Amino acid sequence: MTTNHFLVDYRMQNQLTQHDLASQIGINSAVLSRLERNIGNRTVRRILIWCETNKINPSDIFPPEASA
Repeated sequence: MTTNHFLVDYRMQNQLTQHDLASQIGINSAVLSRLERNIGNRTVRRILIWCETNKINPSDIFPPEASA
């Protein structure tokens, strides 16, 4: 699952608006909209803050890559 799908799924499952989730992450809703559409700036810091706030393991968003 890509990050943008994870964000949309999480938001829908928790009945949050883009504005609600954006406030939790510390960004504005326009930035969240771009993240959900997989465009714009996606910083690790924002995602980690959001994971910490929601007690989500970052590896659920970015699963470890299989070793070659």
